[in-house]
This record gives sequence, C-alpha cells and structure tokens, in this order.
Amino acid sequence: MTSDHNTPVLSGAPILSGAIGEYREFDPAAALEGHFQCAWSNTLRADAALRPDAASLSAVVPDGCVDITWIDGDLVVAGPDVAVALSALTPGSTVIGARFRPGAASRWLGLPMSEIVGGRVALSHFWGALAREIAEKIGEASSTIERMRAMQAALCRLAPDVEPPPADMGFAFNALKTESAGPGMAGYSDQAHLTREVRRLSGFSPATVLRQLGA
Repeated sequence: MTSDHNTPVLSGAPILSGAIGEYREFDPAAALEGHFQCAWSNTLRADAALRPDAASLSAVVPDGCVDITWIDGDLVVAGPDVAVALSALTPGSTVIGARFRPGAASRWLGLPMSEIVGGRVALSHFWGALAREIAEKIGEASSTIERMRAMQAALCRLAPDVEPPPADMGFAFNALKTESAGPGMAGYSDQAHLTREVRRLSGFSPATVLRQLGA
C-alpha cells in the first residue's frame, strides 16, 4: 500500500518511520561488537494526529540489514529488505532492536539470509522457548534503556558460542552500498530514474519523502 497524498496520517496510509518516531542508535555492548553494528530504539509519537485509536502503518526503507527487534512484547527477526516494509505499530509504543553486522545473522540464526529476504519471522522460530524467555525478561523492564540492557545482556550470554563473521563481509557490504555513487544525481541517469528508484525503495515519490521528513 502506497500513498502520494499530503495527509497520509489522517487517511491511514503508510508514513515513513523517520517521520513518526524518534530513532536513536547506540554502540553495542563490548561482547557484541564483533556481531552487531548497533543497538537502537524508535519511539513513536503519541499525538492525536497519529490516530491513537488504531495502529499506524510505519514504512521502513530497505537497507539490506538484519535486525532482532522487540515489538509489543514479541521478539522478531527482520530479514534483509529489498523493498519498503510496512509494520502496524501502536502510537506511543517503543521498538528496540539489535542490528547484525554483515555475515553475522546466519551464524546466530542457523540459516542463510536468502531464506528470509523481506520477511518478519518470530525469533522463537529459531531459538524456541529461549526467545520467549528473553522477550518476557525485556518486557519486565521499566524503561526503554532498561529493556535495551536486558536484550543486550541476553545476547552477551549467547555470544561466546557464536563465531563472528569474517572481516571481509563488512568490506563487501560497504562496497556494494557505495559503488553506484557518482557525480550529478548520485549515480542516477535522470530525474525519471531517480523517481522510479525512490518509489521502488520507499513506496513514495521523492516529493512525498521530503515532505514527510520535513526537509
């Protein structure tokens, strides 16, 4: 579902996650540095414009990364996205996550990431009851910071049994992200090319992206 209107909030259409939440990144715990790029949180605004009587559709632009996320009490693996991903989130809620380094997720989850491209899979599918126990422990915490600490503490206990990814995986990932950058329109052949790619990746026109982000 996509929208190009100027009033996506009131119509119930998707909204870019960066436009409806406060996203913050943090360095991972020392024991996790070889496995995870960062820990993060995203707190959705709770104002009336976000229709507190219903969930809001958050549009997340693909970045090719894999995350473990805690959403409304459940731990979910967000597979690598190649198109915009839509999630129904409750206004005022906070999502926390841990983002894997390139090549790390398959060693933690036990399967190639090609099998969950664009998917959202319960962590219990991979870790069984342990995932549910970790989710419950996170939910018992009284603040976002404490929940992030609880998530990282659980991951730290598991990290010694998981081999970190080789360093060349990060190099290859960064090369793929930057190889298309160039002069003029950042590697795009013309305005139409830029518009098509922005729509494919975000579900919105460039003008709508700028408007939602207040740019």
